[in-house]
Amino acid sequence: MKIMHISDLHIGKTISDISLIEDQKYVLNQVLNEIDKNNIEVLIIAGDIYDKSNPSQESLNLFNDFINDLSLKNIVTFIISGNHDSSIRLEYLSSFLRTSNIFISKQFSLNIEKITLQDEFGNINFYLLPFFKISTFKNLSNENIKNYDEAIKYLFENKINKNERNILIAHQYVNGAITSDSEEVIIGGLDGISHVVFKDFDYVALGHLHSPQYVKKENIRYCGTLIKYSLSEVNQKKSITTIDIKHKNDIKIELIPVKYLHDLKEIKGRYDELINFKYTEDYVSIILLDDEYIVDARINLLTVFPNMIKFQIINNKSNINYEINNLEDFNKLSPLELFSEFYKVQNNGIEPSEESLKIINKILEEE
Repeated sequence: MKIMHISDLHIGKTISDISLIEDQKYVLNQVLNEIDKNNIEVLIIAGDIYDKSNPSQESLNLFNDFINDLSLKNIVTFIISGNHDSSIRLEYLSSFLRTSNIFISKQFSLNIEKITLQDEFGNINFYLLPFFKISTFKNLSNENIKNYDEAIKYLFENKINKNERNILIAHQYVNGAITSDSEEVIIGGLDGISHVVFKDFDYVALGHLHSPQYVKKENIRYCGTLIKYSLSEVNQKKSITTIDIKHKNDIKIELIPVKYLHDLKEIKGRYDELINFKYTEDYVSIILLDDEYIVDARINLLTVFPNMIKFQIINNKSNINYEINNLEDFNKLSPLELFSEFYKVQNNGIEPSEESLKIINKILEEE
């Protein structure tokens, strides 16, 4: 069975008040194309469909169009809610969608839904585990559960046929995974899940973390986001994960690179270099390295980088680490030498240029 695993669509998200709807539409169209190209039979979306629990009409329309396109394909789709989603809102019309083989998780309960499909190798069981907090679990259970590991064990104890292939779809933090700035995660000894509790699953399709990665074992995988959502992700290679699972313990995982409508980049340089960059509509964070103040630098650079999401100046003045000499020595210095010392204090020990000294010397002569 050929399966595609995506998550954390965050439809409706913005970066510095720039809407990413068109970017999201662009990558979702790629998902649809790759489903056809790779003969995908099952699509998994592991939570955080929307960026907000109360999504905008524009966001709802985009996901509705995507779901409609999926319904026209001969595939099965599994969708669970993430911590950004409203499980009640997401579940709406889920019974109707099942007629199109689109299965959306219900609100979290102690009875985890299992859906069984078949192929030439036998049964393959999909378990839909929506995002939940340990406090929610405790409110539903009379058991003395202390942490997520105990909760997971309780939910699946004696419920998994180990002779069949089993896939878990979940949206949680697994201990040891790498996080990004754009995620809302709670990390602590009791707040993560150990990979050990997933030992009976052939594949764990995770959502929640934005960096594509596996945790301890290759079959416990965060597919990551389709789009870069923060500057901590600029060097990440986003991808679409596909899984080809045949006999039990016979699984092949491949990553399909994602193409962006706009990339997210961090660009450093001096003003003269940056103003001569090739025009780009990528989302960029600009770090200006000039020591001298450049009038209207940010405004002028917008003509080259219209989608600038951050502007920062880093130079010697931003990291003053210059040791001042004994004050008594300053009494022996000329005014020009005093200016030089002051300049070095303000510029992390760098000497003033000859041009600057000439200007100061001319001012002093006019006094």
